[in-house]
Amino acid sequence: MTGTELRKERKRLGLSQAKLADALGVTANTVARWERGEMNIARPQIEAALENLTEIESMSTYERTMQLATEGNALTLGLLKACYEWVLKQGREQDFAARWVLGGIPVVNLRTLSARGILEKVGSSRGGHRAYYRMVDPDGVGQALRTLRLV
Repeated sequence: MTGTELRKERKRLGLSQAKLADALGVTANTVARWERGEMNIARPQIEAALENLTEIESMSTYERTMQLATEGNALTLGLLKACYEWVLKQGREQDFAARWVLGGIPVVNLRTLSARGILEKVGSSRGGHRAYYRMVDPDGVGQALRTLRLV
C-alpha cells in the first residue's frame, strides 16, 4: 500500500490522521509521514487494521461491546464498565481521562476502546501525557453491559 492509497482509504472511511493514528496505535505524525511517502508502511498490518476499521464502522456500539466480550478481553471490558459508571455519575457530555476513571492508576490507556469506536478521543493535555475521551453511545454500552450482566 502506498501513502496515496492510505490517504484515499482513510478519507473514504471519514477518518482524520489523528483518528486513524489512534486506531493503529501510532502518532498522527507517523500517519502523515506514511501518506507523504517519508516512511515505509508495514503493509500487512495496515491493511488488516483498515479492514478491521471498516468492519467496526458498520457495527453499533452494542455490537462493538459484545464483540469485545466474545474475544474474552476481560481487562478491556472492566475498563469499559468503569468508564460507563463514570459517565453515569458525571454526565454524558463529560470528557474523562483513564486516570480519573480508575482512581489514579496511571498505567492504563483507553486506546483499545477508542479504536473500536466505543470511546472518542477528544483531546490531550499539553505535551500529550494524558488523553481525554468521551463515550460515543452510553445507551448502547449500557445495553451490552447489562446483557453481559456486568452492571
